Amino acid sequence: MSQSKSNTAHADPITLTGSEVKVLNHSFTDAGIKWLAMYKGLWAEVLEMKNGLLVLAVTYPKNSTERMSPETLVGILCKCRAWDELGIGDGLWRIYVIQSTDIGSAGRYQHVDEFSQEEWDQMAKESAAFGETSTFRRDWVFDRDEIVGMG
Repeated sequence: MSQSKSNTAHADPITLTGSEVKVLNHSFTDAGIKWLAMYKGLWAEVLEMKNGLLVLAVTYPKNSTERMSPETLVGILCKCRAWDELGIGDGLWRIYVIQSTDIGSAGRYQHVDEFSQEEWDQMAKESAAFGETSTFRRDWVFDRDEIVGMG
């Protein structure tokens, strides 16, 4: 983790290496994202953290009618094991959340007899492309003080 100097009252902003982002994403997945993928079809992951700005991408299936609040997803991230292990809370200044939609889904839990083979094949094709055909929907920025209440 590299640190850059700053003249603010907060700790120095941190930048995570690629391997640290992988550790954070693995922990975030274990903290609950895998269940949201399986039961709601959404996916969320940290893209990067540089100079105290963490970028979180959230992708929903295009046909999803239920969206989780970005505050809920940030709360899950703040409670994951690696959050404290990597010292993110100390060097975090903002979280930028990007929401998009895509065909297919990140996961799916259904009974086998709910769909025909043709429908299963179509869903498999769409899910294989999930993340490659996303459409931007909206974004949010949460400052450090807002994030403290989410975790």
